[in-house]
Amino acid sequence: MHRTHFWNRYLEKMRGIPRKTRPNVREASATFCCAFVVVWVMATLVDHFVDDWTGVMLIPSFGASCIVVFGTPESQYAQPRNVILGHMISALAGVLAYQFAGSTPFGAALAVGLAGAAMHLAASMHPPGGATALLAVIGDAGLHGQGLGYVFMPVGTGATLIVVLGIILNNLCLHRRYPTHWL
Repeated sequence: MHRTHFWNRYLEKMRGIPRKTRPNVREASATFCCAFVVVWVMATLVDHFVDDWTGVMLIPSFGASCIVVFGTPESQYAQPRNVILGHMISALAGVLAYQFAGSTPFGAALAVGLAGAAMHLAASMHPPGGATALLAVIGDAGLHGQGLGYVFMPVGTGATLIVVLGIILNNLCLHRRYPTHWL
């Protein structure tokens, strides 16, 4: 009887709850405009200041961060501390995992697991950080050659740029307030 109760409760959780939000054209437009501008600025900076586009300066997880910061600017995950520390902690976890286990399935799993645990312990959860950690393991030789430098450039610098532009652009939208808190 006890096992049946457990499984019923377990399966009941998977049903979910009714959706509370509806699509919002104003929010979608603001998200598009802000994310577009930030990625365009970052890509333009890379294009002007980096000779080789293959160098990892504009990392894919920054695209995910733009969606978090501009799509849900009020969420905990979008706040400056979470964006900057979450990415930097994750980059460090990824570099350490690569140094310990190399570019292997174990190294990839270790990077993401360490990043998630470290972000929790530092109260700076930012889901795109998982991709930042993973890239440190699966990236190319140029990225691996950066070592701990990857934590600061492009990760720390890029995450900070997203936050700074997030403050400027989100607050240009009269219906938005960013950040909701700093620490």
